[in-house]
Amino acid sequence: MGRGESLHRILSWLGSRPSLLFLLWALWLSFPYFGFGASSYVWLPDNGDALLPMQLAKADDRVREQMGLWSHLAVSGTDGLSSLWIGEPLFALFALLPGWLFYGLIMGGQRFLAGFFMYRLMRDALSLETLPALYAGFAYALFCQGSINHQWAGFTLYDGLALPGIPFFLWALLQLDDRRKPVLYAGASILGVLLAATSLFYLAVFLFPVVFAWFFWITPRRHRSFQIAILLFGFSWALVEAPLLWAAQLNSPLSQRSLRLAGALSGDLLESWQFHLSLSGHLLRDSALSLSLAVLGRYASARKDRVLGIVLALFLGCLVYKLVYPFIARGLLDHMGSLKGFGFDRLYLLCPFLAATAGAIGLAGLGHGWDVRLSRPPSTARVIPLQKVAFAAAACLLAFQSALVLHDVLAEMASGRNFRNLYRNPSMLELAARREAGGPFRVATLAEFSSGRYRLHPGYAWACGLESADGYVNLFSRRYHQFWSVLIDPASRYGMEPLSRFRKGGHRLYLLAPGGDSADGPQGPLPADCFRPALLSLANVRFILSPRPLGMDGMVPVDSAALALQKAWEKRPLRDKLFGLIRGEYPGEPLYAYENLEVLPRAFLAERVERFHAEEQVLHALSRATRDELAVTAYLTHSDAQGLPDRLGGGKGGSVDIRDYRADRITLDIDARSDSVLVITNNYSPFWKAYVDGQQYRLFPADHAFQGLAVPRGRHAVVLSYEPPYAVSPRLYLR
Repeated sequence: MGRGESLHRILSWLGSRPSLLFLLWALWLSFPYFGFGASSYVWLPDNGDALLPMQLAKADDRVREQMGLWSHLAVSGTDGLSSLWIGEPLFALFALLPGWLFYGLIMGGQRFLAGFFMYRLMRDALSLETLPALYAGFAYALFCQGSINHQWAGFTLYDGLALPGIPFFLWALLQLDDRRKPVLYAGASILGVLLAATSLFYLAVFLFPVVFAWFFWITPRRHRSFQIAILLFGFSWALVEAPLLWAAQLNSPLSQRSLRLAGALSGDLLESWQFHLSLSGHLLRDSALSLSLAVLGRYASARKDRVLGIVLALFLGCLVYKLVYPFIARGLLDHMGSLKGFGFDRLYLLCPFLAATAGAIGLAGLGHGWDVRLSRPPSTARVIPLQKVAFAAAACLLAFQSALVLHDVLAEMASGRNFRNLYRNPSMLELAARREAGGPFRVATLAEFSSGRYRLHPGYAWACGLESADGYVNLFSRRYHQFWSVLIDPASRYGMEPLSRFRKGGHRLYLLAPGGDSADGPQGPLPADCFRPALLSLANVRFILSPRPLGMDGMVPVDSAALALQKAWEKRPLRDKLFGLIRGEYPGEPLYAYENLEVLPRAFLAERVERFHAEEQVLHALSRATRDELAVTAYLTHSDAQGLPDRLGGGKGGSVDIRDYRADRITLDIDARSDSVLVITNNYSPFWKAYVDGQQYRLFPADHAFQGLAVPRGRHAVVLSYEPPYAVSPRLYLR
């Protein structure tokens, strides 16, 4: 048996077992995510910088004991449901397996699900031949889409099953079509629950347009029972997501997203349109191979395929909608109430699926009467169907593209983007061990920004169970966003792009620091004039984490036994680092920790009260206040202080002891020497309730962003409780 014949048999054997073929493809694509154990790769944007450490925090026993509807780990506190910290059952499984292993399993599972069920959908719904269906599965599982959240390395945790699961949900609904009505309706409802349990709602909602288009235009299913099943699919999803949607509807108007929309509506329309134009161009670039096959197949086929025309029209429709969205936003979104902060332009997320489908149909069109004739005198001419030639070329391109992706992935892994470095850095674990001593405290991370990247992200601290004053969160307090803008305003002198984006309502609430090498080299000190340390002290920040040394009064370096090993590792060449990772020698990147000796406690009694007419005046006063002034003064607006006695403040303060501290419920024992304002530096929300000796008192914003409570003179038991109207939802027990 010749070598060529053996290879042909192997390929034929694999081709007859598509599930095995796509399992091997998924393992090839996802191996760096689990194959190196705790040193395995972590993709950062919209994944490793926020969502993944959120889930890893749930494996921390102390965090799990304190968890509630209020998320206390990030941005000085935010609603847990609307910010997606809780309520996603799939992610609760991170507490059952090592974090790196479960993350790797999800990465592999997404790629297998996308590839295999894309193949099955093409075969069973569109009746395509094997090769076009295989192409669609390979292309969609690769999902090399730099235009979609920079996902050039493929699907991420952020996608859940919303994007990789599109083919599965369409195929599963199709399989229910010929079932008896009870099975059809029950199956569709179960699929809706599965979608809700495995996907973020603001991505999953965009699966419904493609479900509608598929079953009404592409493969029409217009009998009433199937249409009812589609409605049940959507209804069951919405029913499970209802508490989360309710929470988002109530919290969105109070969040930074209201600032984001205001910035979009008042900003430069041309600049916004140019951004959307650029993204549309990148979508075309990322889908070029599939679109080329679609166009070739459409013009090579004697008959014009109706389905191909519909799929291409849907793809172009998504692009056109993205292009005109800035004008729609300018004209309509300011009238949409609590929905105004939602990204309705995300229909472009469907483009990769539509492009892969169009490419498969186009490849099928090349199989009708088109051949490639190979002849080499004096041998006999050999005829090969054009479809096989095109498939072989496309498959080689996909394999080459995947190899390039894996090359870049391994390089990033060796340079620090791996699980051990990001979430198990020895210096950070040493800080986490201090949680048992003293009262609650927060950390903040100096996010050095250079060449379009951050060297550190605040979310890394969450994976160790540390509370942070900063972070990248979907939804958080508008007031805290404004407070933080004042805190980091000194960084304006460095002209950093992330700062201008943040001021327009951005989600990355970071302690920004300029990048670039200092006079002392790449490990020289970072500038100490990027933020207002007094406001950081007010926010209960006891420790600052930095990728480089920091020279600042009141900040004392925290000794770390791992730092010397980390510095030595950083000097090793890239190839040596990669082999060191494999051998388990990786100590993590250098991480400098500093203790803030001037930190204020989480709760304190203010001796003085200053009242102002407007929020802007409060923020201005905070920007000029010293640490000692902040420690004894509550800064209020007249509207927030409405109903409070004029004599409030002017006394001698008092003491505050924290008896019990949980995310949703805080119990304090206070001894006020006069009528005072109790300041709790957790973010203000109207859904927090305060009880003094069992009697409800009014909570109000203090120091613009935090919680204030007027307390009478004497000893009192104070209970703060988070009581949003959606607290009764049964879904919350799935967190």
